[in-house]
Amino acid sequence: MNSSHTDAIIRRRQHAVFYGFWGAAEFFDHTESQCPEESCRTDSPEHAPHRPHRSALYPRKQRLLKTVYMRTTADPFLVFTSYSQNLEDIRLWRALRHVTPGRYIDIGAWDPRIDSMSLGFYEKGWRGYHFEPNPTFAARLRVHRPDETVYEVALSDQQGTMDFYLVGNDGTSSGEQELALAAAGPTRRPRHITVPVTTLAEQFAHQAGETFHWMKIDVEGMEARVLQGWDSDQLRPWIVVVEATRPLSRIRTDASFSWIFEKADYIPACFDGLNQYYVAREHRELAEVVSEPPNVLDLAEDCRLSEISGFIAGQTTQLNKIQNSITWRLVRPIWSIELFLRKMLKSR
Repeated sequence: MNSSHTDAIIRRRQHAVFYGFWGAAEFFDHTESQCPEESCRTDSPEHAPHRPHRSALYPRKQRLLKTVYMRTTADPFLVFTSYSQNLEDIRLWRALRHVTPGRYIDIGAWDPRIDSMSLGFYEKGWRGYHFEPNPTFAARLRVHRPDETVYEVALSDQQGTMDFYLVGNDGTSSGEQELALAAAGPTRRPRHITVPVTTLAEQFAHQAGETFHWMKIDVEGMEARVLQGWDSDQLRPWIVVVEATRPLSRIRTDASFSWIFEKADYIPACFDGLNQYYVAREHRELAEVVSEPPNVLDLAEDCRLSEISGFIAGQTTQLNKIQNSITWRLVRPIWSIELFLRKMLKSR
């Protein structure tokens, strides 16, 4: 077995163990040590005798796991990392991974990392435009995305200035005072500032006809007003993702702007519980791809969740609470002793 192949086997096992898949690590060890040639395929009939017992019992599971490890841990440059709050970027990447590089418009960009729909694409070489009227987060975007354009303005259906209400640092600031007050709750008070406001039509008048692959609109209750200032003949992103629920609730709001997309000749693709997805009719083949929910097959292909993803962060918080509890501190030594005794009995 040559040294490069040995190094590859070691890397695979390290990745598998690191991610907690010890069964898969055992599977790689066994099959690769028995079949050192690069051309050896562990799922081919002639190598069936080399398979471990658990692989014979669960061949589909093992093949899926192996695909996940090989494609999402072997080479970090092949991985698409999801940062968005509701896995929207996985849907978009699935539909647009063939575009290299692409362009996007992020309206209501908020933080450059947390819940960012654009960061995974940015890491893949895509570039775009960000609209963020909150001065704090506009400054963060300029620091973390120095090669992108950040507009510190609000978008609406008219130009001028508007009242904007800052609510902490949690992305719930809004141009709608009622919604800002609801988001702030009884213990906080929104801070009022005045920000410049323009329209999408005015902002992209000098770029009419240019290609943008996706556009996201998440502006805490102002989505309809933003869309009323959009000229769909001038600016036609392939896919548009619009937050379609009232902030911090499940109340649907897409009825207030669905007519705009119908008039613009966009097809409603799906609703993911938070956002409504629309696809330009000239790219209608993407609608079915986008409508499929994120799933294990996306992970098997090339996607993974960021460590700061809300899905992982929430589970980590729960785990930390358990590990810091008195019950866990009392029970853990007992479990350790029990595990030690079981190992002793098996070794006899």
